[in-house]
Amino acid sequence: MKKKIRHLVKLRLSRLSPMQRLAQADRSVAALTDNSYFPDPQPKVDILAAASAENRALRKKLAKLETALKVVRGEIHASDLKVNKALASLGNHVQRTSGGDAIIILGAGMDVMGQARRLGPLPAVTELSVRRADHEGHLRCRWRPIHGAFAYEIQLALKPDGPWKFATASSRCDCTLPCLTPGVKYWVRVRAIGAAGQGPWSGVACQMAV
Repeated sequence: MKKKIRHLVKLRLSRLSPMQRLAQADRSVAALTDNSYFPDPQPKVDILAAASAENRALRKKLAKLETALKVVRGEIHASDLKVNKALASLGNHVQRTSGGDAIIILGAGMDVMGQARRLGPLPAVTELSVRRADHEGHLRCRWRPIHGAFAYEIQLALKPDGPWKFATASSRCDCTLPCLTPGVKYWVRVRAIGAAGQGPWSGVACQMAV
């Protein structure tokens, strides 16, 4: 008597794409429904059918989200162009209005471009001190001058690690910070501005306004 050959199920799920697996699930559900050879398939065909339907619904949802994402990306790109155009126009306005004055440019929250002739990188400001001024809510700052600097930017913070805000700019190695809140401690840092650009920030100094 000839021996019966035992065949193996061929699925190779790892080689199938997600859509091919869904197609296989559909074929299996259709073939196993009311199949006398498999009266009680495990798992039941309705479980496989539900999983397949859920997968299709999620893929449809993902397709809609990807379409919406493409639209948003296009909107972001258009917005980037608007921001760039507005900044460029504002930079031209500041340049015309300031007349090239570094102090006025810094006061607009913009950096000063270095000139063609450079003295090399500027060092950090040192010997920064902050003391109370004679008037209420005023602090007086002083620091050691930096050779090659034509201006200094001064920033304030309410904590030693920031966040920092532009306070003022000075062409001298001292400045007064007005309109501060009495009883509040302020941290101060300074950096030099020269033909080579901006130097590194100084160490911080603090003082309470009274």
